[in-house]
Amino acid sequence: MYINTDPIDSIPKECTLQILSYLDAEELAQCCQVSSKWHKMASEDSLWRQLLSGIAISPNICAQEYVRNHAVKSRRQVIQRIQEFANHIQLNQKGVFTCFFPFRPTCKMSVELGYGDISREKDPHIKEMCIFMRALPNNAGDNKRSSSSYEVYNFRKCEFYHYEIILPSGHIFEVMNAYSIPIRHVLINRLRALEFEDRRRHDIYGIVVMVGAIGVIALNTHLSAFSS
Repeated sequence: MYINTDPIDSIPKECTLQILSYLDAEELAQCCQVSSKWHKMASEDSLWRQLLSGIAISPNICAQEYVRNHAVKSRRQVIQRIQEFANHIQLNQKGVFTCFFPFRPTCKMSVELGYGDISREKDPHIKEMCIFMRALPNNAGDNKRSSSSYEVYNFRKCEFYHYEIILPSGHIFEVMNAYSIPIRHVLINRLRALEFEDRRRHDIYGIVVMVGAIGVIALNTHLSAFSS
């Protein structure tokens, strides 16, 4: 004789949600694979919004889908997202990238990048983010901050980057270098690429103007010779 021992059938929904609220995103995702009942319960929007309590998510967006689209679990994935963000910045644009740590909300990683006829005071053209879905060590100590900035103004044009990393101090040296060095490399390379593109466009514009001027001179000479 088969006896149903599924705990979801034995306790009220409110109690089940309370128990599931102690799980992280990876554990909730595993619960979704147990059965259709568990999938429905573990997909409850309130559970996923609780995981992201420090992030403003529109009520019209499914929190679970939001996590799935923005979640990262390693330093390599964070750097990859920052590289993708940097590649999205075009001439005369600036952007902001933020990495959130829901399991340690006091930690944060932010990046700013811009090039061209822009102002740092105005709203960014591009905003991107990721969510670090792994818990940091509880015994890692207080948070420490590391940051770097670069900014150059040339007539009306501005090129700049700024990044700030706030992580636990217990492994601050290794982690800061592991993040800050490749981040700085990504941002500097993107600025150089934008500078090259800007110069290329300027050179093309100069050639077009020169060809146009030569054409006008040639036309005027031809008209003068024809009229005489």
